Parts: sequence; structure tokens; C-alpha cells
Amino acid sequence: MTISYHIANLILYFEMLLMIGTIVFLIFFRMISRWKKKRGEQRKGELSSKILHYLNKKTQHRKKRFYYQGDFLELLQVVESFEHRLNAEEWQILKKEIVDHSLRPKAKKLATSRNWQKRALAARIFRLAPTLQEEDLLLLLIQDPSFFVRSFAAAAALSIASPRLIHACIEQMGREKGYARYFFNDLLASGSKEVLDHLIDYAKKGKEPLVCLEVLGARTLSFPLTFLETYLTSTAIDVQRAALQVFVRNPQREAVTHFIKHAKNTDEKIRVIAAKGLGFFPHEIGKESLTQFLHDPSWQVRWEAAKSLRKQGAWGLLLKEGGEMTDYILRFG
Repeated sequence: MTISYHIANLILYFEMLLMIGTIVFLIFFRMISRWKKKRGEQRKGELSSKILHYLNKKTQHRKKRFYYQGDFLELLQVVESFEHRLNAEEWQILKKEIVDHSLRPKAKKLATSRNWQKRALAARIFRLAPTLQEEDLLLLLIQDPSFFVRSFAAAAALSIASPRLIHACIEQMGREKGYARYFFNDLLASGSKEVLDHLIDYAKKGKEPLVCLEVLGARTLSFPLTFLETYLTSTAIDVQRAALQVFVRNPQREAVTHFIKHAKNTDEKIRVIAAKGLGFFPHEIGKESLTQFLHDPSWQVRWEAAKSLRKQGAWGLLLKEGGEMTDYILRFG
């Protein structure tokens, strides 16, 4: 009984000591974290001042290059913050100098790391001042398992506009799903003329047709789209939809024929796209198709047809044939 009592007391004392030790450790850890954060912010402020000092000097008047031996992560964060706010030529020159001498060597080592966070740092650095020297590394990072890494690598790749990197981004978009696919779509759609030329070349050759059409459907194009006719008769229904959507974004003269031709398509989404596209063409033959759409079994098709007729100012036809859609247009259209 006495031995058990002493053992119980020892256990209780041990638990109390452990609890007190844990509390002391947490307090100490919090204090150290606050100090590190404050010190880090102070160093970033000093670094920002140093960059501003260099920016205030003309490039040709600078006697020495920008040099920094501190934490490269802090330097990266400061450079990224300047990148969001500045776009002047002086900043672009200084930024490339900083990246070349203080960040790029580190990025080349991190790019092949097993840790995705380190690979992400490499991609972020390459994004700041991409060059063809990192083409092979960017090709790897574009296919990285982490979307965070892929997103920065793809942005860097499209800034270079190398054929290999553009093709890699197009093919990677074909493998993406959900939000990641939308991200790559936006990235390619906002790309340079070189990116657009490669997209069209890919589309004409039948490579990654769905990807190319989805991207082209998000751009305004100023050349004939005759190459789309092949895809409008494709056996793949999603390719047909994407090709017709390109004509909606770019309602060229020949587009009205394709919209009318697809007015009786069995696919509901294609009829929705056709009804939307016909709104750009106030032709009598187009209005006949829109009138048919007003009696379509699909509510979405009827709604798009009603909106197209309203856009054309065809209120008489809408009031006569629109049915419940006329009421919806008057209330919510």
C-alpha cells in the first residue's frame, strides 16, 4: 500500500513537471517565433531600402552590382513584392541582376529536390526572370506532381515562348482537371503571338484539339477560322462544342451557317451554344432557328434563344413565340 502510494505521487509529480515544462516551452517558442518574425521583417525593410537605393541610381552610374548574402527566401519575397508594384525598365534590369547573381544559382539546385516546397521556390525564382538556360528544368517542373509548382513553371515557360515549352504547356493542360485546367487555359489564352501561332499550328495538325479549341475560344481572333470546319463534324462531342464556342467568341461571317446547321443537333449543350451564337446575326434565317429554339425541350436552350432575340430587338417575335421565356426576359433579362 505504501509503495503504491509513493509510485502514484511520483507519477503525479512527473505529470506536473511535464505540464509546467510544456507551458514554459510553448511560451519560449512563441517568444522566439515573434522575435524571428520581427527580425525578419526588419531585414526585409533594410533589403527594400537597399533595392530602392540602387533603383535611384542610374544603371550606368552604379559602381558595383547588387550583392546580398542573407537569407535567399527573404530576398525572394522582397523581389516578388517589388515585381507586383514596378514595371519600369530600371527595375527590370536590377531584377535580372539580383536573380542572376543571388537567386538563380540556388534555384537550379532546388529544381530537382525531392521536396515539392523547394521545387516551388525554384519555379518562383524562374518566373521572375526566365531564360532559355532553364528550359530543361522548366520542362520537368511543368509536369511536377504539385500544381503549385506547375503553375509558376508554366508562367515562366510561356514568358520565354520557346516552342518546346509552349508545346509542353499545351500538352500539360490536356492532362489537367478542374481548376488547374482553367488556370492553364487562362495562361495560354493571355500568351504572346508566338503562343497563339503554336496553338493554331497544333489545332491544324490535330494535336490536342480540345485544348487548342478551349484556349482559342477564350481569345479574340482576327483571321479566318476555316480550319475549325474539320472539328465541327468531329465524332467527339466535346470537340464539336469547343469548336462552336470559338465562333461564339469570334462571330465571323461564316459562323452563322454553322450555328444554323447545329440548330437540330441532338446534344443539348451544342444547341445552347448555337442559340447564343445566333444572337450576333440578326438575319431572317437565323431568326427562324431562334424561333425553333424557343420551343426546344431544354429550358437552357429556350433561355439563350430568348436572350438572343432580345439582343436583336426582336420583341414582336419574342412576345408572339416566347411563352414563359418572355416573362423571364422582362423580369431577369
